[in-house]
Amino acid sequence: MLANALDNSYEAVEALEKNRRQVKLIITKMSDFLLINISNSYNNVEQKPNGKFVTTKKNHSGLGLKNVQKAVEKYDGIYKAEVVEDKFKVKITIPILNSKERSV
Repeated sequence: MLANALDNSYEAVEALEKNRRQVKLIITKMSDFLLINISNSYNNVEQKPNGKFVTTKKNHSGLGLKNVQKAVEKYDGIYKAEVVEDKFKVKITIPILNSKERSV
């Protein structure tokens, strides 16, 4: 999940001039939640009316972010992707369970 989201960020900035490339990853723990925030500069992001983003990669179906969302939801987390000013942002919140609460 984290690797997929970061891969998307790095691929997005590769298309930019070097002075515009920026990827930021912040991981914090707040109470019983793990908060993961990834933001990156981008060149062009197209969003459908339903809020989903359209892939800019050739020969790709655009399932990367959908797979991240499914993985987050599998663990009862919250996923949000958005464009804010000149940044594409992915925000993930996942509840942290202690070892006694985890099921295998």
